[in-house]
Amino acid sequence: MTPFATVANAELFMISGLETVSSALSFTAHLLAKHQDVQDKLRAEVKLLLEKDGNFSYDNIFSLQYLKQVIAESSRFYPAQPGNVTRRCVKDFEFNGFRIPKDTHVLVPVHLMHHDPRYWVEPEKFNPDRFSPENKSTIEPMAYIPFGIGTRNCPASRLAEFELSLVIAKTVAKFKLHLCDEPEKLC
Repeated sequence: MTPFATVANAELFMISGLETVSSALSFTAHLLAKHQDVQDKLRAEVKLLLEKDGNFSYDNIFSLQYLKQVIAESSRFYPAQPGNVTRRCVKDFEFNGFRIPKDTHVLVPVHLMHHDPRYWVEPEKFNPDRFSPENKSTIEPMAYIPFGIGTRNCPASRLAEFELSLVIAKTVAKFKLHLCDEPEKLC
């Protein structure tokens, strides 16, 4: 790869992540403001880490189990890519009696799948505990794809998770988020 191509690809990764990470942050902040009990539990976890380590690091931010659950549930509730994941069928395929010919474009509706009651108990309820270590194994792997799936999934998913984790942890450590009672007065 040429130096120009390397820089162009790096720039593409950074720019591509701006909109999705900012959307995920906004949606997570909204959900935390709406669910004070979740926010309080998350704040307690973050404060314990800060008392122990004094600051956030790449390693310790990923040790925050409840934060991981909040981000996972927020990503399920409001996927950063709310549209479809698109793939091309590379060979003739049959699934549940349906024949999918080679070269057919297949659309996977992420938002619909993340809210499908066949895969999620009370799918319209914000519940970070569904991603707890005890419950995570009950999740159908193909029913939760916030960063896409397979070899063409988001190459910057780990960076996005780190950015989300760090900003959310720093936010709840310093601020208490609330919904605005009279949003029309904000303008």
